[in-house]
Amino acid sequence: MLIALVREIEEVSGMRKTLGSASSLLSIQIHDIESRLAATTFNQHQGRHWLIALARGNCSLRSTRLNLELEGGQIAWIPEEANVNAVFDASTRAIVAAIPPDVLIRTMPDGAPGEDLPIYLRYPFSQTSSDPNMMKLAVSYLLTMKEEVYETKPGSEQMLSNICSLLFVHVWRHLHRDSTARPIPRSVVDRFIALERRHRTEHMTIGSYADKIGVTRDKLAAEVRKATGLSPRAYMHRELMREARELLEVSALQVAQIAFRLGFSDPAYFNRFFTRYADINPGKYRNRARRQKNQESNSFASWP
Repeated sequence: MLIALVREIEEVSGMRKTLGSASSLLSIQIHDIESRLAATTFNQHQGRHWLIALARGNCSLRSTRLNLELEGGQIAWIPEEANVNAVFDASTRAIVAAIPPDVLIRTMPDGAPGEDLPIYLRYPFSQTSSDPNMMKLAVSYLLTMKEEVYETKPGSEQMLSNICSLLFVHVWRHLHRDSTARPIPRSVVDRFIALERRHRTEHMTIGSYADKIGVTRDKLAAEVRKATGLSPRAYMHRELMREARELLEVSALQVAQIAFRLGFSDPAYFNRFFTRYADINPGKYRNRARRQKNQESNSFASWP
């Protein structure tokens, strides 16, 4: 009992450290590559997934674990661990989105895409669309994201979140149709994460999740802790807090409305829950986030 209590205190403390940062949606980087005279080289930085839309030309991706050649018309996904060096040939047109891992978690679509993609996206892959409009659509989405990131208009974070979700759905569609795609493994943790996304606002018990997966509570706890470093309950609370923060930062909903949307029947309980993990109540958190956003906007406006 004492060990479990100490673990919970450590998990809450760790969550407080990670939940205090501002939205990472605006830290997405979009690189528009179009060099007609010389090759362009890019290095993947730690903590950034890559989504590459290669409209024309050729690209070589190299690392100690990856050797991938891309041609015009292909879309590629490179997870952060790949640490690749990319060389885009002269006359190549490509858009590269460098995406923080936190954004991947926050913008994953619901339903089947949200269940499959977290598993697919652990690995690098490329796909060629049979639909010629797919590349135009991907380039259009990515350029819109670039505009939202660098101009920071009202509602930019919501726009970025929605566009990311749409892009992931399109990627999933083509993976789903590809008979050569990597088969989906259904581990205990994969199924728990998928169920948590689907039932997040229902506040199900750990026992209910274990029953749906077909394992004991102890087995579920051991597997989730091994994969995430958190107990199942702490993982559920982390994801609930992540969604609460996003709603407070980007939506116009009142705190009570956010509480009901997240499955809390009593807004006062939501206030206590949020304060426990963030060390600040939801209203003050929202005001602080808005002040930080205004300060960032003013600092950009003062640039020459």
